[in-house]
Amino acid sequence: MDKNKDNGSPPRFDPNVLNGTKDFPENKQQGESTLRWKDYLVTQEPEDLPPLLKIGESPVWTTGNHSLIIGKKKSRKTLFLTWLIGEFKKQSGNLNEVLIVDTEQGKKHVWKSRDRIFKLTKQYVHSLTLRGINTEERKDIIEQAIKEGKFKVVLIDGIRDLLGNINDPDQCTDLVIWIEKLTVTYGLHIVNILHQNKTDTNARGHIGSELLNKAEITIELELDEKAKCTLVKCESSRDIPFESFAFTHNDQDLPELVSMPINGKALPDIEQKKRLSFVFEDAALKYNEVIEGIRNHFEAGIVAAKKIKAECERKGWIVKSGKDNSPDTVYKLMI
Repeated sequence: MDKNKDNGSPPRFDPNVLNGTKDFPENKQQGESTLRWKDYLVTQEPEDLPPLLKIGESPVWTTGNHSLIIGKKKSRKTLFLTWLIGEFKKQSGNLNEVLIVDTEQGKKHVWKSRDRIFKLTKQYVHSLTLRGINTEERKDIIEQAIKEGKFKVVLIDGIRDLLGNINDPDQCTDLVIWIEKLTVTYGLHIVNILHQNKTDTNARGHIGSELLNKAEITIELELDEKAKCTLVKCESSRDIPFESFAFTHNDQDLPELVSMPINGKALPDIEQKKRLSFVFEDAALKYNEVIEGIRNHFEAGIVAAKKIKAECERKGWIVKSGKDNSPDTVYKLMI
């Protein structure tokens, strides 16, 4: 019998292939592969790098990952980016490590956004406008900028414009792989900005589903037209989710944090602090006294008053002294 003849049994495994001393037949035909499975083994704990940006105690930008910001049209996504960059400046210090890529707006509007960031941070940010060129050219320019600029954070305002069809599964998968390859290869974080559907709160297209599944954190922006502010919510996170908060723009068109809306109103920080001073009047208060004072001076119900108290504690304005559920526990104003 011919020993080389196929008798229907499965081929025997050659250990030389596993040891990297022998090529698979496919590689012999197509050229030697540079990939080796052992290069992708996790054999030791990676270095614990500090977050590039946190909201409260929650990491939102970390090296080697990507995040997603979603919102309806006119939900102030660009203004929110300005606030995030301002927070990055406070926490990390160097905006030369940030690149903004805008695929939707023309040069005039991109310049206005860049100028707004300068007013807030006193530092200009590298900004690209890629409106009017095709998807592959946009990707080439972004990758070239990353290679040469050594950025730590890249914000892509209009990620859908790197696709020909936002509902094509193959295109969407390839784009997400491209994003992840950039984050790992160059050790950076990529922030993707995407619109929500007009009829619901889902991220637009198949690309929205793919990014939601793969993002380190997804932040949702919702415009409260009655309170004239934008609500910021942690839609999902692989780490500790942050507490929802709100912002608006001040008279200089810069982002300003406000209280979460109560009865259709959102108060700036300065007004909240003023009302809190009337609540405490330089005294330490018990829990029920704090809630009752907030209800009176913020014109809020009991549920809203508890939310205001929690928000002020998160900001460090109110500090608890004592153990939970202890009758001796008091709260002090720290502003």
